[in-house]
Amino acid sequence: MIKKTFSVVMASLILASVPAVNTPCAAQSAQSLEIVSYDKYQDLTYTGALGETLRIRAYATTDDSELLLMFNFYDDNASVKVVRQEDGKYQVVDGGFFATDGKAVAELAVKNGRWIRL
Repeated sequence: MIKKTFSVVMASLILASVPAVNTPCAAQSAQSLEIVSYDKYQDLTYTGALGETLRIRAYATTDDSELLLMFNFYDDNASVKVVRQEDGKYQVVDGGFFATDGKAVAELAVKNGRWIRL
């Protein structure tokens, strides 16, 4: 009986330590796990600050107040969340390694306006 109880407790502890994934990319932090309804998307080609060419899929809300950028970065799936601030400028709020480029990609996506409705 003790052995069986111990197994159930251990299994519960192991499962509790596995993060729940309810976003498009598991690499996102816990802060960004809120559900956001994106209404449109577009595909972009962007040359990053390091000279790499990236194919980025940008998802956005209807009013372009929030964007989710998804792309492959050195053979790893990456996602970056960008939010429009009160002053109208975009700021990366999740995915800090792409902070400067994330703002530029968000501005490019909004400027292009080649959205496809989801």
